[in-house]
Amino acid sequence: MFTGIVQAVATIAAIQERPGLRTFTLAFPEGFCQDLAIGASVATDGVCLTVTDILSPTQARFDVMQHSLAITTLGGYRVGQRVNVERAAKEGAEVGGHILSGHVDGTAQLLEIVPTETNYKIRFSLPPALAPYVFAKGYIAINGASLTVAEADRQAGWFDVWLIPETRRATVFEDKRVGDAVNIEIERSTQVVVDTVREAVQDSLGRLAPVLEALLQTRQLCPDVLLLIAGEGPAMADLKKRTAELGLQQSVLFIGYLDRKQALPDCYAAADVFVFASRTETQGLVLLEAMAAGLPVVALAEMGTVDILGARRGALVPEDHPAAFARTLCRLLLDTGLRQQLSLEGRNYAAEWSDETLAVRMAELYRHVAVVHAREEAFGFSLMPL
Repeated sequence: MFTGIVQAVATIAAIQERPGLRTFTLAFPEGFCQDLAIGASVATDGVCLTVTDILSPTQARFDVMQHSLAITTLGGYRVGQRVNVERAAKEGAEVGGHILSGHVDGTAQLLEIVPTETNYKIRFSLPPALAPYVFAKGYIAINGASLTVAEADRQAGWFDVWLIPETRRATVFEDKRVGDAVNIEIERSTQVVVDTVREAVQDSLGRLAPVLEALLQTRQLCPDVLLLIAGEGPAMADLKKRTAELGLQQSVLFIGYLDRKQALPDCYAAADVFVFASRTETQGLVLLEAMAAGLPVVALAEMGTVDILGARRGALVPEDHPAAFARTLCRLLLDTGLRQQLSLEGRNYAAEWSDETLAVRMAELYRHVAVVHAREEAFGFSLMPL
């Protein structure tokens, strides 16, 4: 484990090619190698390397496998080149930057350098595979240095960092020129959050696949059927690709984010059926919105939606299986009477969740609690059930 605070700048004193690997000899400043032992870890431009030999109080050797040479910048290094170095953090050590593993995720190219009187702005390319994890004001490790992302444009493929004078003095960034490559390690907690959310969203949107399959069947009887997919998310590209594979481009319209004041109500008003295929919804507010708008619903009863969906509540709940979902949707699209029935049921049920109705329920609850409390005060013991 490393902290991203560069402790010194070392120089590559020698490079030896060996079968399957390359051996680097690094020359360190005085004192850096104190208590350094064979087997210890040293982050070298962000790459975790293991000490294989200690040559002197200021020199040590490191073996680098071909895979590491291929995915990092180490493969292009030469004798005399300077590198950022940091020894592995000890238990209880202060984390001045952020926690790093020394496992590089990829490389980026230096695109622009903008020096100012006191600072130094550098723009780097943003590889598509790493773009989801890079945010303005978030952490990123560049050549082993923990830095804060100043700005990022993931669509354009770049991000900026600012270097204060101390960072410039203590690292090798002053040596870098436009076109140079650097090692990138993304911040792990950000990766965990992004990947977890992405998987949840993909699981949710992925359930639209049976809806697309149903369209293939429905178009024969309802050639004018149109599926509107509202909202945005990381699964959008996969849905668009699947739509094209099924030849449904004329039957599916991706309308993106909708403003809640006007665009969303208009969309509800224009639709005949509301489809909700999520398995990860925590409350189901969107179902109540659709019901209040008079839309019959086809939805899965999972997690929070279980409390919303039920008999005579304006919805059909298919089995949790793509074919069953498709059959239920087709049935509702082709049955005008059923849609009218569910529309009326849904409006009535959604009214039970209106602000006025919930306010009355809350007031009744407080009145009940007040009465019970008064009786407890009078009788001197608790009347509330445990």
